[in-house]
Amino acid sequence: MMRIYTPQNDELMHITSVKRAGPCLLLKGKIMQTMPLSAEVRPEEIRKFLKMLSFKELFFLLTMVFRKSVN
Repeated sequence: MMRIYTPQNDELMHITSVKRAGPCLLLKGKIMQTMPLSAEVRPEEIRKFLKMLSFKELFFLLTMVFRKSVN
């Protein structure tokens, strides 16, 4: 399970699974704790995401798994 929060610390998305679907990633979960979500992340969107990151942000993203939780 993975959760994505708003800046006010409200739960925005609750992702229950990430699976490969051909060349894409399929995300399943709920939005705002009620609406079911099934979203596809395509390779070109991942490339666009990575282009938005500076070197410092990319390094931060890679080291995030080793950091303490905010809560």
